[in-house]
Amino acid sequence: MAIRLLMLAATLVLLAGCESSQRWVYHQGMDFEKWRAGLEEHTVSTDDGLRWRVLQSSDADQAPAVLLIHGLRVGNDSDEILQKAH
Repeated sequence: MAIRLLMLAATLVLLAGCESSQRWVYHQGMDFEKWRAGLEEHTVSTDDGLRWRVLQSSDADQAPAVLLIHGLRVGNDSDEILQKAH
């Protein structure tokens, strides 16, 4: 038990000091949430040059389309949306 706590503490110290590791962990968590909800990520470009990130359900033929429009801020809002997707 003490070894597990020591390993956990060492991991937290290493991750806390490295921003790229924090981003990696965050993106791995987001990818897991997308997988769990059965969502696939796509990018759609419009004629005027805008790029939209789209999450599509793997059973899109059977599920209704949902368009979520939110502010320009990306962060906790997208986390909550993924958690409610499944």
